[in-house]
Amino acid sequence: MSSIKDNYLLFTGGTRSSASPFDRSASGAFIILPCSKLAGVEATSDTTTTVAFEGGTNKQDAPTIVKFTHGNTTTTSGHRIKIIAKVIAEGCNEGRHAMVTIADLYNDKFHQGLYEIYDDPGFEVTITTDS
Repeated sequence: MSSIKDNYLLFTGGTRSSASPFDRSASGAFIILPCSKLAGVEATSDTTTTVAFEGGTNKQDAPTIVKFTHGNTTTTSGHRIKIIAKVIAEGCNEGRHAMVTIADLYNDKFHQGLYEIYDDPGFEVTITTDS
């Protein structure tokens, strides 16, 4: 259960491209999630990292999924999960009662740790909720 002492992470969905910093037409979701609902971070493919948050208050509620699509760097600098997981951990531990922007593609604002990867070709954030 989230509490007032929680930190909250802000995400907006969308796609960055080299032609323009971001594609506002693709920005379909905006969500703020409590760190207490963080279920885990998983490398679901060479170019995808998934951050899962527990669903609503009912056990049958599906989790909220924030999917990062990024470059394939597994054979060079390592999978991007290391960077994304570190950013999520820093956001959850950034002071008390904080709202931390992780990836706001609509306003082109990112947690400082994501600046290393947000220019990856096809960088995208997709949000799937249980609603």
